[in-house]
Amino acid sequence: MKKILLCVTGSVAAYKALELTRLLTKENYEVKVILTKAAQEFVTRLSFEALCQHRVYDDLFRYTDNPIEHIELARWADQIVIAPASANTIGKLAAGLAGDLLGNVVLATDKPVYIAPAMNKLMWQNSIVRENLAKLKDRGCVVLPPDSGEQACGDVGEGRLMEPEAIVKNIFHAIAEIDKTVLITAGPTVERLDPVRYISNHSSGKMGYALAQSFVHLGWRVILISGPTQLQAPKGITLIRVKSADDMYKAVHQYIVDADIFIAAAAVADYRPETYVEKKIKKKEGEELLSIKLVRNEDILKSVSSLTHHRPLCVGFAAETHNAKENALSKISSKALDFLVLNQIDNETGFPFYSEQNQVQVYDHLHQLVLDLARMSKKEIAQEIAKLLNRQILKKEIQTELSYE
Repeated sequence: MKKILLCVTGSVAAYKALELTRLLTKENYEVKVILTKAAQEFVTRLSFEALCQHRVYDDLFRYTDNPIEHIELARWADQIVIAPASANTIGKLAAGLAGDLLGNVVLATDKPVYIAPAMNKLMWQNSIVRENLAKLKDRGCVVLPPDSGEQACGDVGEGRLMEPEAIVKNIFHAIAEIDKTVLITAGPTVERLDPVRYISNHSSGKMGYALAQSFVHLGWRVILISGPTQLQAPKGITLIRVKSADDMYKAVHQYIVDADIFIAAAAVADYRPETYVEKKIKKKEGEELLSIKLVRNEDILKSVSSLTHHRPLCVGFAAETHNAKENALSKISSKALDFLVLNQIDNETGFPFYSEQNQVQVYDHLHQLVLDLARMSKKEIAQEIAKLLNRQILKKEIQTELSYE
């Protein structure tokens, strides 16, 4: 049974949270409820307790059930749903404030958080509210946009809480037992020369992390194996941090047996120093040339695509500076890939390194162009790629089922 923590905030639409609770319990979800102080001006604890069969939590830390109530609630929930979410609550969450139980729980969770705003149409259109929602989206929260219609104040427009039936449908779609796993590599690898120097590259990891977030939203289990980055991991994933190409190779083969899709988005160093020097390499007087012998690292993507048992659908990335298409198609053939994502590196600016945007083409195993995405945010590109691969897996399953009929 899935566990949902429903957080109700101060809004005229708070009464709809009662119907939402009823629908969730009817769908066999276990529901616990947090009522903020403002929410209790519109609805009562007793009504929710009767529906969910659990005591209702308020803004205060009562420490009756356990000494760390916010941590226990954050651990208990599989999903956190804030409905209705007032403009005030959205602002506090965006600022990372922890002045009440709701704020503390959201800060303490690594589970998906769904936010269903409800407010006057002018408040909904306010740039501050939009900026706050954008911040929350960037942190991995899912926003369930409000409906349009007549509002309590008499205005007509966007801002009405999404109907409870639609909220349940969105939650159900997101947490349905898809029973699928994607393994993604991201970021650079670091190949150490000595205690202070290393060989690496410009990869930020943003593309791989965005892909991880996109698959979470599709309801997949996500394993993200990441080289060193400055990025915050999406909520609801399994994160394995590594440094070298060898570390990444070992981690990939530890988890690959569970994967339905393998996406090699990391920029893995092709070579590493043959010898690691235990002390800092010092320059010598009169020595104008220093030679460092490099040896080739294992090709992680090729090692996975060559598997004969439990081979997942394999997706590679190619960042090319010249002959981009030719090199990309060659990589599909040499590594036996199912899909390849190609992006052209701008030699002058370094784009898309250090950028929030990218521009890619996706080719299939037949060298056919299946996605041609103009310059847009890496998050938007990741969403399109995730949807493509999700459809591919579903299509494969349907074809498998038909073959048994």
